[in-house]
Amino acid sequence: MRRTLFAVLGLAFFFTPVALRAVGVTAHPFENRPLTTFPKASQGWDAFDQATRFFVDRLPLREQAVHANTSISRQVFHTEPNYGAANAAALPFGAPKHDDRRRPAAAGPQTTAGIPAKGQPGTTVLPGKDGWLFLEEELGRTCNLFAVWPTVMHRWERLAQIIRASGRRVSIVIPPDKSTIYPEYLPDRFTESTCAPKGRAAAWSAIEGSRDPSILGLRRRLLAAKRPPPAELYFPKDTHWNTKGGTLGVSAVLEHLDAGVRLRPDEVVKGRSAYTGDLTNLMGDPQVGHSPAWTVRRPGLAPMTERPEDLTGGGKGRLLRR
Repeated sequence: MRRTLFAVLGLAFFFTPVALRAVGVTAHPFENRPLTTFPKASQGWDAFDQATRFFVDRLPLREQAVHANTSISRQVFHTEPNYGAANAAALPFGAPKHDDRRRPAAAGPQTTAGIPAKGQPGTTVLPGKDGWLFLEEELGRTCNLFAVWPTVMHRWERLAQIIRASGRRVSIVIPPDKSTIYPEYLPDRFTESTCAPKGRAAAWSAIEGSRDPSILGLRRRLLAAKRPPPAELYFPKDTHWNTKGGTLGVSAVLEHLDAGVRLRPDEVVKGRSAYTGDLTNLMGDPQVGHSPAWTVRRPGLAPMTERPEDLTGGGKGRLLRR
């Protein structure tokens, strides 16, 4: 009897998605990425992996399975699922996230010059304190550099010189990431906890120490305006700054350009709005939060409209138009 029960459950597990697909039930994008495209012969042997990901992405009930896996991981095992591992992208439930808290981290930033960047570095969500979430690969980049900072600054300054020599004005604006402005919400222990602070210090020492007038770092400006929730500058569950942080950044850029244009306090309309954090989408558990929402209102300036938008790769966003 027990064998029969397990056999029935096994058959249901494997063949229910197939049966649903046969009667027209299809999958839709629900993660922070589009569905995998059909493999091509030009991909060589990689076409087999591409084919696996293609069919897995289109399994009926996959979205429900990912949500169930996320709930079990968080509520039973008290860990976050890792859906971003490159070697397990085809797995319907992702790969187990290894506990990096016991792995020794590098003492400081290491150079990996010569290794080309390949777009978004990864999609591993690092849970922080008080419900804050961070992108762990963002911290990893402060520990593993593509080039040492003196070289980086020399290249930026040389680029600015070339543009100025052409008769044009140039400004290179560097906004800080969320962990630079709100490091107190990072967990006490994580893989990059030793090297990330040193990497950030080296980066901003180089940026703010540049004598080239074209280079504008926004770290000091945002640190001066930093407030805890509910007046934060960055979305707690998203990788981006909110419109409050963005407005302060734009104001700093206008002052830097010295073009006679300023944002007056009475032109900034302050409110709050809901958002769906992109990091919660990456965890397979979309969550809505609320954050400061600042807009600019000027005489003769068309009002801004805002409406929810379904993102192409899955998840929710906001479409702003003026």
